[in-house]
Amino acid sequence: MSNPHAALPPSGPGTVVLDIGGASGALVVHTAADLAGRELEIARRGEVDAFLHTEVRERRLLGGTVYAAVFASLSEGEYTLLDAPAGAPSGFVIASGRVTEVNW
Repeated sequence: MSNPHAALPPSGPGTVVLDIGGASGALVVHTAADLAGRELEIARRGEVDAFLHTEVRERRLLGGTVYAAVFASLSEGEYTLLDAPAGAPSGFVIASGRVTEVNW
């Protein structure tokens, strides 16, 4: 899904806070630079309506720049990223207290 708003500026080290633990985990989707500004939507497995979205942003880290969308807190369970590019992983299991990372 495209974002009708201006892209958010790059984020720096320590600016993303994950809320994991208990029954929550997180999902980080690493992408190519050309997806910066694109909003990714997620739904519970088997559902077609997104309940949460986040933007792919430039992330300036100590080790270099990456592009990623971060879903900072998701209840444990199975999810689907909607409108995934062809061949990209779209289904995920989120485990409590863990960060799931995928590459698009």
